[in-house]
Amino acid sequence: AVQVLVCLPLANVLIRAPVALDDGDASAPKVASGQLSDAQRRQGFWLLILAAGFSGLVSWGLPLFFVAMFLQGGMETGMAIFLASVTAYFTFLARIIDFALSGKVPGVRIVAGASLMSPVVFVLMLLALGTMPPGLAQTALLALAMGLYGMATGLIATSRATLPFELFGSGGYASMLGKLCLLYTSR
Repeated sequence: AVQVLVCLPLANVLIRAPVALDDGDASAPKVASGQLSDAQRRQGFWLLILAAGFSGLVSWGLPLFFVAMFLQGGMETGMAIFLASVTAYFTFLARIIDFALSGKVPGVRIVAGASLMSPVVFVLMLLALGTMPPGLAQTALLALAMGLYGMATGLIATSRATLPFELFGSGGYASMLGKLCLLYTSR
């Protein structure tokens, strides 16, 4: 609620302010322009903020309830804790994969693929917890869901840091991020 009522209006005011980019020294490295045109940048920035907010809710908030959901589905405590912790290993594996793919596959494609895994995870969890009795089949389906969830959050976590540079370029993203950081430095 604080983000919607306080942070978004402040960000909106700051982002509307024009930014003059100084070319500076001719020997300085050239600023990358990014994939979005100047007309698309404001809309892209707002979409990026919203996507990061929702992504944070799913990747940081949802795991707090995995164990309770598994217990309500009839699973034993030890197995519920084990399955919820499996995500960490797959998150680590996904980050290694993302590192191996960096520069070879655009970040937009990595984020899109990882984002498509999330609905699959929820369908698998719904099937396992809503239609299956406790047992080996339910555990296997939840293990698959937790593995996919870990992979998706791992891929999104690293791409969340690099995707803005791809879309906005180093200068465009830095100027908008600088406006948002102004809130913290002006105290």
